[in-house]
Amino acid sequence: NSISIFPNPFTNHFIINSEYEIDHIELFDVVGKKIPVKWEGSDNEYLVIVDALSSGVYILNVKIGNEAKQFRLIKN
Repeated sequence: NSISIFPNPFTNHFIINSEYEIDHIELFDVVGKKIPVKWEGSDNEYLVIVDALSSGVYILNVKIGNEAKQFRLIKN
């Protein structure tokens, strides 16, 4: 399935577009610490709000059904 994430790099939020409904997302810093995020959406577009993050690299896990995908994101 196709997933796109923009903008990347991001400032205080990013959008996930998916052809299927997303079941779960998780965000981690580069040392593996889970970061709490607020996310909402419908019609296969999801807004993820992460305004309290420090600048750096983060790993996003997106779960759709039994499939999980991982993305590298940069916060400015």
